[in-house]
Amino acid sequence: MTHLIAEIQGCKVALNRWLPLLPRDRELIISVGATPQVSSSHNLVEETTSSPEAEELKSLLRTPCPENADVKVKIELHAGNYPILDMQQISTNARENAGKFEDEIAMTVLAEVCSVYNDNEREKPEALIAAGTLALGREPCANYPGWGVLSSWRRREDPGAPRMIVDRISQEHGIVAWETGGQRGIPLNVGDVVRVFPNHACVAAAFFGWYFVVDSERDGDGSQVVDVWVRGRGSDVSDPFLMTRFQ
Repeated sequence: MTHLIAEIQGCKVALNRWLPLLPRDRELIISVGATPQVSSSHNLVEETTSSPEAEELKSLLRTPCPENADVKVKIELHAGNYPILDMQQISTNARENAGKFEDEIAMTVLAEVCSVYNDNEREKPEALIAAGTLALGREPCANYPGWGVLSSWRRREDPGAPRMIVDRISQEHGIVAWETGGQRGIPLNVGDVVRVFPNHACVAAAFFGWYFVVDSERDGDGSQVVDVWVRGRGSDVSDPFLMTRFQ
C-alpha cells in the first residue's frame, strides 16, 4: 500500500504541474499499479484494516485531488498479471492467502515429451520436452531453480515425490528433472503432453498467437476447450488469413 500511495502521489505531482494544459470538461484518470498493488487493495475492504497506510489510501481513492475540487479525477488500478498469476507472483506472495499454485495460476504451456532418460544415460533421470526459451521465456524465479513447474495434469500423483521442474532450457527444448534431485525415475513417456506453469506469464504468453481456453469446472481434467482467444497484435481478427488457422 505504501508503494501504491507513492505512485498516486507521484502522478498527482505531474497532474498538478500540467493542469493548465489539460481539459477541464473531461474526467481525468490517474492510472497506476500492478499485480502487488492490486492485491494490496484487498486490505481496504477488510473490516479489521485500520492502519495509517490503509486510511491514507482510502482517502486518496475517494478524493484524489482535493486541492483542485473543480477537476474531475479518478484512480484506475492496473490489473497487471493479477487475473492470471505465475510462479513468480506466487513465490513473492503477490496474492495474500493464495492456495496451491495449480489452483491459482490460470496459464500453462503445453509441451510434448520427446525423450526420457531413465536408464542411467545421464547423471540423474531426466526428460526432454519441446518447450524452451521461445515458449517459456528465460527469466528465473525467486524460490526455486527452474524455468517452469510441471502440472500434475493427467498424471498419478505420488505423495512422496518432489515437484518436476524444467531444470534447464535451450532455445527450443527444456530438460525436466526432479526439483530436489535424486535417482527416482521420471514418470513420463515419449509422446506424452505435459502442462508447464511458467515463471513469468507475461513473457510466455507473448510467444503465442492464440490461447486455448479450458473450463476446469466443466470437466475434471481441464482438457475441454471452450473457446479460443486470438492475441491482439494490431491486426484485424476477422482477417481471413487468421481465421483459416482455426478451420
